[in-house]
Amino acid sequence: MPVKRFIQSTNAIALTLIVLGILAVVNFLSSRHFYRLDLTEGKIYTLSPSSKRVVSSLEDICQIEVYFSKKLPPHLMTLRNEIQDLLDEYRAYSKGNIRVTFTDPAENPDVEGKVRRLGIPLIQMNIIEKDKTQIINGYMGLGLFYLDQAEAIPLIQNTSNLEYDLTTKIIKITSTETKTVGILGNIAELQVMRGELEKQYEVIEVETGRAIPDRVNTLILAGPQGLSDQDRYEIDQFIMKGGKSIFLTNGVEIGQGLNATAAPRGVDDLLESYGVKVNRDLVLDRSNETAGFSQGFMTFFVPYPFWVKVRRGNFDQENPIVSPLESMVLPWTSSLEVVADTGSGVEATVLATSSDQSWTQSGFFFLNPGQTINPAQETLKKHNLAILLTGSFKSAFAEEDVQNPESRIQNPESHIPKSSDTRIIIVGNSRFSSDPHLQRFPANGVFFLNAVDWLTLGEDLISIRSRGSTDRPLKPLTEREKTAIKVLNTYGIGVFIALFGLGRFYLRQRKKQLIA
Repeated sequence: MPVKRFIQSTNAIALTLIVLGILAVVNFLSSRHFYRLDLTEGKIYTLSPSSKRVVSSLEDICQIEVYFSKKLPPHLMTLRNEIQDLLDEYRAYSKGNIRVTFTDPAENPDVEGKVRRLGIPLIQMNIIEKDKTQIINGYMGLGLFYLDQAEAIPLIQNTSNLEYDLTTKIIKITSTETKTVGILGNIAELQVMRGELEKQYEVIEVETGRAIPDRVNTLILAGPQGLSDQDRYEIDQFIMKGGKSIFLTNGVEIGQGLNATAAPRGVDDLLESYGVKVNRDLVLDRSNETAGFSQGFMTFFVPYPFWVKVRRGNFDQENPIVSPLESMVLPWTSSLEVVADTGSGVEATVLATSSDQSWTQSGFFFLNPGQTINPAQETLKKHNLAILLTGSFKSAFAEEDVQNPESRIQNPESHIPKSSDTRIIIVGNSRFSSDPHLQRFPANGVFFLNAVDWLTLGEDLISIRSRGSTDRPLKPLTEREKTAIKVLNTYGIGVFIALFGLGRFYLRQRKKQLIA
């Protein structure tokens, strides 16, 4: 009997040692090979391939210090764990070059001073304790340190955009060169976008009447007006030098009384020479967004055909600028045409179109939301709304014209007649990126930033930002489809119950017959 018990004890010890050995091996392997099963369509709970490439290419230690107070309101208790999970992925893919620490600055005056120098604020939070509400002070920020560079994320309220912010900061502190974005035009209405761009780029305002600085990598022309021949020549020569450009131009001006008139031709002759014509019209679409209008003391919202809603099927699914987008709203937008003779080596790609239930209106007309508009069926078709041109462009200015002594263009001796390979994006609308529309339609900002990133840096940041922007509008229904759904909802349940009852009655009668 003792021998039997000894054998049983030995077997139990051996089994325990085997299990512990397996757990040790699994733990060893998992510490070196990170894997997470993410079943969401956009893989929003795992690092994007772009982030993995960025962190795996680090050449030195990047220290990430998370400054979180230990005492937080209950609704923020899980936030720390979510941040920890995300940073664990960064650390796993960095080959040991990312190190993470969590610190409560209130416990160390030196750390608290460091946090304030980084620009991370002390915030006030409400917390319920012992049946009473208290206001406490705390920190919810993060700092990144690489060699002698430092960047901060001052406030983390959720993790929806944290991956984009982190990867952007890592690129910024590890890059030897900061890219520059220049804005020419109505910069006052682009303050939100300017703030977003400044997270990654140096952003400068380009003044008219002066040469575009050589350090500008991408030039944004936001509804420029009153440009002189010299200004247009400077824009042309910037492109001839290989500079990337985004033209946000309006074919129609909107007056105070909601009337539309053709806009003066600003940079249109340049665009036509490069390969795109901006039409003097506005696109109307049955796929549209509601707009708010005031009348007296009341504000009402109505479907507004002049606010075109571009849906997923009308984006170019092969181009990373727009392929991740579900929708975008272009208020009072003009149609674009690809000029037949774009020149050798220039390729035109339509990034976005209206639906096939859209039409255009031109001349002088009113934009009153209360008017009834019934277009002829034969006029309904798709219209180009955003176009990408790539290739080598010919200058819009002939050399003999700029060399003419009577020309008003200065410094013609440096004239460049043809560009190297470069890229130009044209949108028949500058209003979509203004601050009021960005607040209501965040996807507009995603498109804008995607375009700048793709022109300036490539595709790395696009896949990260676009994953968080999901707007899946319902497909527009015809009147026949609406009637069918209404009838189904009204009578369908009753008919189904009646058929179910008749079926049960038939089966019971048949069962009785079989028993009989």
